[in-house]
Amino acid sequence: MTNDINILSNIKEYKQQISVAKKNQSMLALGSGNIETDQCILKNVSFVPELSNNLISVNAITENGGKVVFTRNKVEIIKNENVVLEGNKNKQGLYVVNLRNNTYDNNNVPMYTSQVVRLTGTTSGLPDTDSCNQNKKVRNKEKINDLMDLWHKKLGHLNNMSVKRLSKMSTGMPSDILKCENTFCTICIEAKHTRYPFNTVRERGSKPLHIIHSDVCGLIQPTTHDGRSYFRTCIDDYTHFCKVYLLKTKSEANQYIKEYINEAEAYFNLKAHKIRCDNGGEYVSTNLKQWCKIKGIVMDYSIPSTPQLNGTAERMNRTLLNKARAMIFDSNLTKEIWGEAVLTAAYLLNRSPFATVDKTPAEKWYGKMPDLSRLQVFGSVGYSKILGQLKKLDRRSKKMIFVGYALNGYRMWDGEKRRINISRDVIFEKKNLIITQNPVDRQNVKNEDIETENEEQEEEETTHENRQEQEDLSQRQEEDEQRYDLRPRINIKGPSKYCLENDCRNQTMLTFSECMMNEDKQEWITAINKEIESLKINNTWTIVNNKQTPGKEILSSRWLFKIKDDGTYKARLVVRGCQQKGELDFKDTFSPVVDGSTLRVLFAIAAKENLQIQTFDVKTAFLYGEIEEEIYMKIPEGFEEEGKICKLNKALYGLKQAPSKWNKKLTSFLKENGLMQLKTDQCIFKNENGSLYLAIHVDDGIIMAKELQEIQNLLKKLKENFEMTSNENLNSYLGMEINRSNKGIHVTQTKYANQVLKKCNMTNCKEVTTPIVSEEKTDEATLIVQDNTNFPYREAIESLLYLTNKTRPDMAYAVNYESRSMEVVPSKKDIQNVKRTLRYLKGTKSLGIFFSSEDNNGEIVVEAYCDSDYAGDVKDRKSTSGYVLMFGGSPVLWSSRKQQIIALSTAEAEYISAAECCKEIKYIKTLITELTGKPTKITLNVDNQSAIKLIKSGQMNRKSKHIDVRYHFVSEQHHEGMFDIKYCCSDDQLADVFTKPLSSIKFRKFKDTLLKEAIEIK
Repeated sequence: MTNDINILSNIKEYKQQISVAKKNQSMLALGSGNIETDQCILKNVSFVPELSNNLISVNAITENGGKVVFTRNKVEIIKNENVVLEGNKNKQGLYVVNLRNNTYDNNNVPMYTSQVVRLTGTTSGLPDTDSCNQNKKVRNKEKINDLMDLWHKKLGHLNNMSVKRLSKMSTGMPSDILKCENTFCTICIEAKHTRYPFNTVRERGSKPLHIIHSDVCGLIQPTTHDGRSYFRTCIDDYTHFCKVYLLKTKSEANQYIKEYINEAEAYFNLKAHKIRCDNGGEYVSTNLKQWCKIKGIVMDYSIPSTPQLNGTAERMNRTLLNKARAMIFDSNLTKEIWGEAVLTAAYLLNRSPFATVDKTPAEKWYGKMPDLSRLQVFGSVGYSKILGQLKKLDRRSKKMIFVGYALNGYRMWDGEKRRINISRDVIFEKKNLIITQNPVDRQNVKNEDIETENEEQEEEETTHENRQEQEDLSQRQEEDEQRYDLRPRINIKGPSKYCLENDCRNQTMLTFSECMMNEDKQEWITAINKEIESLKINNTWTIVNNKQTPGKEILSSRWLFKIKDDGTYKARLVVRGCQQKGELDFKDTFSPVVDGSTLRVLFAIAAKENLQIQTFDVKTAFLYGEIEEEIYMKIPEGFEEEGKICKLNKALYGLKQAPSKWNKKLTSFLKENGLMQLKTDQCIFKNENGSLYLAIHVDDGIIMAKELQEIQNLLKKLKENFEMTSNENLNSYLGMEINRSNKGIHVTQTKYANQVLKKCNMTNCKEVTTPIVSEEKTDEATLIVQDNTNFPYREAIESLLYLTNKTRPDMAYAVNYESRSMEVVPSKKDIQNVKRTLRYLKGTKSLGIFFSSEDNNGEIVVEAYCDSDYAGDVKDRKSTSGYVLMFGGSPVLWSSRKQQIIALSTAEAEYISAAECCKEIKYIKTLITELTGKPTKITLNVDNQSAIKLIKSGQMNRKSKHIDVRYHFVSEQHHEGMFDIKYCCSDDQLADVFTKPLSSIKFRKFKDTLLKEAIEIK
């Protein structure tokens, strides 16, 4: 029995007289419940308010299978051979047991209290509580507590004290909320658990717009459904009113802060005085500074690496994300909905009390008390009215999910079409049920799942170059001190495969529905209709009844949208080939693409023979490929017909066999028109007399011929069979910029280099003279792992590989060395190395390959250079092979690659490198012979006499007999006359740049041999 109701749980109320320890004495019990301790649960404990001491019955313990052991000064209560309770004898000679049970404080945090219970020899005489009538107070109490829980969720998991305060500061809330007890919410603990705040004294705003706090939060992954990765907050210090803008990139930030200030100034008829922010690049831009200067606004920057001085904005970011996480966890929605959750969190915070503000921010901003009667629980199911013309038997509403508030309605998530609908006519389910859609496993959520930048991250880059020409270090230090500490701003994913072409890089993330709601709607409609018209002209499908295809897999499709470099809006319909089944829906899928080295050989030939060049692009190329398989597809979105589907006649984009079918179609056409396909590269064709060459890369082609009329004749035949466009002015092909003069052809990738720098937030970086530091390499195992960086390490390397393999051999070794860490978490040193290569790219982005028009007396000469860096990798002691083939003084093929085995000597490493180079020599010689029909003279330059001797003799000795037979290929080819070999000194070994870091002077010498600036050839 107990006199303290606070230690009881599962209380059942009744009234009954029960006997106590004193003889013939009874007291009134008002109910019973359980006491939960650390060791056990005491059931059916009577609540007797008049009781002077808590009592526990020895008889009740023994009757329930326990036993009580008394000693001189101690008592133990034992159950199942375990001591569950124990106590001591007090001064009065009575045995007292200490109970340690759970209660909760005002903040819903579990706490422990101790209760003293005296032992008595009588039973407690507990009644049969199942037969007792429960009091209405208990049920009312439970209902009131449920009310608190509901409004706690409606207000985005606002704390209980603020919920009660808010009921006095707003309308639309029930008055019973003040009677509610504090509830304990595990969701809040999981989402909001944080450290104690950093306290500081700061200036406060005396009126609206006097001080505006602002910050950008991001990069956040995953992106929202419409591609947003950041959000910007603007907080008025006086009212504490917060406005949030969702951003795709940080470059949009300045636009929105200007919009915020202009709107707020017009609303209050006041002028903004000060913007308090950090030193992020979006705030230190010249454009924003100049705009603020004109308007008389002071930019109050916080000290670098001290985010606490911009504490209001930093805390607001944290608070918004806390509320957003809580609402996402509670609703079981996918994490891509975080943008709507953040907007809703800001809406609710503006209508919630703050400790430093006597009214809600919304009331101080708008001048009236907020009405909360329209609030709903985030993630609730609602039925939104379908607007527009409906048939008599059509549904009038659609089931959606509530995710936020609009000016005069609700923001509803349409999961089927993956878009936000704004509707004022919504009927919510009475129970506010939260649906489960790809629920979030909160136990496995990592910090990076909704990841933001580390505001205090410092970028450390050290460069140690073995230069003979020293830079002015004092000047560099002075410049560094004046520079702001720019944080990483953008983490846009680069090409997932470095060989992707430029046509894919302006892909937008818009869906069909979003395009129909976009401000460019009319342009997108025109592009869609153009695509559909092309599909109809090509007889891509036949409309059939769905019932005619029993048991057949019906593929779905989707629209892809992009804005091309020239501003053209393009829509493309693709079928979801991932739904195809092998052998049933497709067989052969292989389709070749033109090799980069082949293209460079063609450019070299075109420059020397002064060939005419034109490019062409086949529209909807895949649609010309005919399919034999029986494949069905749903009618495209926007053109649906009930009960109808498409039977495909042509290889629509997305089908696994589409590239192969198109390649076979084009190859067949070209052969029928007198062109021969090369054996060395199946994407190259030439006419019988060798006066015309054609290269094809999927649907992009390039034609080279001695006479322009030959090109026009071929293009005429092509246009008669395929819809296509041609370009007489040669300026680009496959993402490469092409400039032609009477001196030759210059091929660069300046535009793509700028895109790479922008992706990696390196557009304003300081330039360096070499792509990799000339120093002793450091073992990565000893470096600190950078496990939470916002630098796009993998994407940067993939983009650099694309550049390196196309037009930038000077960066081959640096990028190859850096790519060795792609499969592991990059260290600080790894990131510094990649950033250095990007800094080098910044200063050399206009470099390219120049194919000279100077003719070498009609003779075709190729100079090959190969070299190795013996045991250059300090981690596994493997050597690095490097080689380059120069055709007419221009690089057409190169490589930098770590050898697969550990060489036992310098000669062996050079021998292996020569063997690798020999394979490419044979390919290039065969290719040039096929193209021109002329003999090709190739000389291999090696700087190791032992390796040269081994190649020439082919004889093995005790130092070389272990070398794998595959590498003896080089000796065999030399004996057969494939190439000549000669010694060159190390200072002239061009392949040296592909094997190791070099000093500035030596690197510049080789770089100038490989590449030329555009200005040098004009």
